[in-house]
Amino acid sequence: DSVPAPVVSGNLNDWMAQAGIPYGERAAAAYIIQKESGGNYKAKNPSSSATGLCQTMLSIHPVPADFKTNPVAQMKWCQDYAVRRYGNWNKAKQFWIANHHW
Repeated sequence: DSVPAPVVSGNLNDWMAQAGIPYGERAAAAYIIQKESGGNYKAKNPSSSATGLCQTMLSIHPVPADFKTNPVAQMKWCQDYAVRRYGNWNKAKQFWIANHHW
């Protein structure tokens, strides 16, 4: 028997809230996510290992086991990445605007 995929409910704002993204940074997070995946947690880049809301490069970044099927897990990973690399989502958005990637 195969394990059924989790039931996913809510929307991007709900997932950001559940992932603990500060309210004042959600607009910046949403900006990046819309540019990267259009808000589709199942998005896949056909020319790389990038997948999910933030287009995480699975070939170079370790992710949780449920990453591909759980948008909240993706948002938690993205939150950690944004803080570690840029300090916060607002700075990550500034980088995205300047470089068209993050």
